[in-house]
Order: sequence, then structure tokens, then C-alpha cells
Amino acid sequence: MNRKYMYNFKLLTTLAILSLSTILPALAFAAPLNNNGADWTYVNGNSWAGNYSPQTQINADNVDALEVKWIFPVADNANVPAGIQLLDPGQGSNTPPVVMDGKVIIQTNYQRLIAVDGVTGAELWSHDYTVNLTEAEERLPVAYNSFFLGQHIHGIRAWEAGNAIIVSGLACDFYGVDIDSGEESFHVNDLCVDVPGNLYDYQQGSVAVTNIGTYDKGNMFVTILPGRMHGTIMEQGDFRHTTIGVDMSSHNIVWRVFSFPPHGVLTKDWALQECDVGWFRDIPCSTVAAQAPENLEWDWARPNEPPSIYGGVTANWGMIVIDEDTGYIYTNTGNQGPYIYIGETPGPRLYGSTIMAIDADNGQRMWWSQPMPRDPYDYDCNWGGFLADHASLGKVYVKGCKEGLLHIWDAADGTPLNIIDVVTEQVARGQIG
Repeated sequence: MNRKYMYNFKLLTTLAILSLSTILPALAFAAPLNNNGADWTYVNGNSWAGNYSPQTQINADNVDALEVKWIFPVADNANVPAGIQLLDPGQGSNTPPVVMDGKVIIQTNYQRLIAVDGVTGAELWSHDYTVNLTEAEERLPVAYNSFFLGQHIHGIRAWEAGNAIIVSGLACDFYGVDIDSGEESFHVNDLCVDVPGNLYDYQQGSVAVTNIGTYDKGNMFVTILPGRMHGTIMEQGDFRHTTIGVDMSSHNIVWRVFSFPPHGVLTKDWALQECDVGWFRDIPCSTVAAQAPENLEWDWARPNEPPSIYGGVTANWGMIVIDEDTGYIYTNTGNQGPYIYIGETPGPRLYGSTIMAIDADNGQRMWWSQPMPRDPYDYDCNWGGFLADHASLGKVYVKGCKEGLLHIWDAADGTPLNIIDVVTEQVARGQIG
């Protein structure tokens, strides 16, 4: 069995490694990064999120001989730092482990990193994240909510070039932990401070604990500051969803790309500003603008009003895919809010439920696609797709969406190359009813 698929599984109390012996040496690939049989440094395997391992030692002929080599018990959350304890964190771990240099790294739902020896199952080190909630709320535009903390830690990143594990924090921050020592090696702070066009608090301890992208050629970290609306109407308003490029050396913010219009500002043309590079499923946005521009005006607002206080774009649940060759990043935003009452937000609600490519060198959105405009059903096409170099199509970005459609886009300009209905196949396989 040459393919190895990683699923988001819930690891409540133990981590088991199935093994025959040492993995074979890495195979040579020009791209993507970290595509070898020894490591699993990204949530979805390699930098293109292919969920594929080239190892061949475990295969169809010997998979039935797998046996448990070791079991590592994950401690409960009784001894976590006081700041984390106040957020009532969950137990265990629901984040896929990553592997680098023989170390298996676990991130628990109470913000503890644990490194385990991949051969023996012995703990090598642990690292606890600490936060002063009172100080953070006084200094930053943040509000803490414990409801999602234990369920929504979506991934960590083993960064080979920096010899570190990169983790999202809970105070508009992310940090790196040295893979060998378990000591903090860098910390990037205050990402939500002075965000242009934002009037509301960033709901920390919620759905922002997500993956950090690395663009080594451009010396750039990429991260997301999302909203958290879902179907809940929040009287105080939602944070302005922002994708951020951060210089690896200085830790300064280099660029921001927004997925929601500025708060409190009349913005009639929000959905028209980047219309020439966008698609509604397989219909160019420019076609809609030419034939029915009124459908794109006052996107998140009633006419001559600022964006609705009830509007928002939720988190990018999946892995940020980065192409080191082109400098493009690929990311998928969450559903628009509120999706249960869309009368407050009459337009297509860009850029929620949207797949987009951003040039990491300059922070320009190169193309976008919204397979489910307005998305009143929580049908966001999220959790991340994958990049592939197809023999005849060239480089493509691929993503399956909730309504049962598999989308294939030209990775360079977002042109829809194919949309495949896979519902019949899913039913035949017993995957859905």
C-alpha cells in the first residue's frame, strides 16, 4: 500500500505507532517540500498537502503483519498553567501528530507540546504554553471564549529550516519550539493590534488555533486571524478576517489580505474590487458584474449602510498550502455569518466560503473562487485542498466540497478546469447515505 492517508482523528488518551522497522530512505522529489518517507512535517504530509508518503516498506503484502510497537499515555489537563486552566481546556489531543528526525510531536488540547521518541515511545521533552489572560485582554483587542478551545486545535507545523515546531498561541500570537530541546526559540506577538478597518475583538481561545504557513524562499510566515460567527448573532460584532504575511527575521507584518470589508465604512463596491480575478463556481465574477452589477453591490450591507454588525467570516480550518516555486499560498475560508439569517448580508458575502491564491511576495490576492455564493447552509468548501502537478493540466489546486463536488482549478489563475459530481460514487462506496 504505497499511499498513506492522514485523517483528522481524535486521540483521547493514547498514541499508538504501528511499525515494522525503520522507514526506508527518502525518495528524491523536486517538489513539494518534505515529501519523504521518514517525516510527516505538515498536517497533510508535505507542503502541497498531498496526504501522500512515498514509503514502500508497508504495503499490501505485509500490512496484515502490523503490530503495536509502543503506546504513549497522554496525561490529563490537571497540571496545565493557570491561564490555560481558566479556559477550561479539553482533554487528550485531536491534532494529527507530526514527525521530524525520528521525533513524534503531539499537541494536546490544553496547549502542551510533547516530543516522543519514534523508536522507543519514550517522552523526550514537553513544553507548556503560558498566557496571562488579564494582561492580554487589557493590552489587546481580544476576548476569551472557552467553548471551542478543546475541540478546535487544527494542526501544528514541523518547520525543517528553523528546526522548530510552530504553534498558534492564544494572544494573537504564534511561536516556535526547538525540535531538539523543547525550548521556545521565537515568538511572534500582537498580530491583532491596529488591524486597519477592524472595530471588534478577536475571539481567542476559539477557532483561531490553526496552522501556520512557511514560505522559506520569501522569508515569510503566513497566518490567519479569523472571525468566529457561525450561526450565532453576536451583538459586539466579529473580528475582520485577515490573512497576514510576517517577516521571519524581524517578525514585522509585511502585508495583510482581508476577507471582510472594513467595519463602519460605506463600501458599495467590496465585491467588485477584485472581481476580475474571481469566479462563482464556474461563472466569472466579471460576467456577473457586466450582466447584473446590482447583485454585487453592498455585499455585506443594506444599501447605504456600513457592513452588518452580524456579518463575519470564520476560520480557515485546514492547512495553508504554499508553493515555493511560485510563491503562491492557497487557503480556504470558513462559512459566512450568520448563515441562518442572511437577510442582514444581501450579497455573495465575499470572501467567506472562498478558495483563494495569494502571492506571498507582495500580499496580492491572485484569484478566488466561491463555489457556494452566499452559503446559507454552512456549505463552506473548507479544511484545505491540495496542489498537484498534472501531466496534461499542469499545476492544479484540487478540493472536494460539502455538496459533493470535486473542483479542479488552474493553480496560476483559478480557471475552473473541471467540476466532478462525486455523490453517486460516495453512495456506491457507502461513504454517505
